[in-house]
Amino acid sequence: MIEHSKPTIGKEEQKSIVDVIKTNYLAEGKTVKEFEKELSNYIGTSGGIATSTGTLALHLALMSLDVKENDEIIAPSYVCRSLLNAIILR
Repeated sequence: MIEHSKPTIGKEEQKSIVDVIKTNYLAEGKTVKEFEKELSNYIGTSGGIATSTGTLALHLALMSLDVKENDEIIAPSYVCRSLLNAIILR
């Protein structure tokens, strides 16, 4: 099996995770709103939405591009399973 990627979580990320858990808001809340705002400012858009998974983000991207069932999608032969799942879900 070829390992696709391995997460790297350092001490700063661990502290941030613990801080979020202590707020009791894992999927939304102040931290997510701040992230959405900062990312939107960074990339120069008027808004953005954080998603719970990469698969959901890819699925929404395909929806925003109005990709339909019989549209052709070209992808590399070796990709993250999330991309394939998003394509199947469309």
